Amino acid sequence: PKAAGITRGAKMTKAASAQYPLEAARNQTSGYAVVQFTVTSTGSVTGAHVVSSSPRRAFEQAAIRAVEQSTYEPALKDGEPTSAVLQRRVDFNFGG
Repeated sequence: PKAAGITRGAKMTKAASAQYPLEAARNQTSGYAVVQFTVTSTGSVTGAHVVSSSPRRAFEQAAIRAVEQSTYEPALKDGEPTSAVLQRRVDFNFGG
């Protein structure tokens, strides 16, 4: 039998900072968006979409862009890179 390699989840190696949406900054709005996405076996991001946010639609595009511009290491299953679904909450705090 083949020796089992390492098995671990995908992980973010560098977080891209989210661009504060102009409209939200103008209105001094704070909030968040939770983005679900797949990290492929090569470490790229696919299928990023918002699963929850507050206020709705204010931060969704900025959160998706931040997730897509971040870098990730793929999950490993028995030492082989594999895709994995992750969620990331991106917070937007006005003035902080």
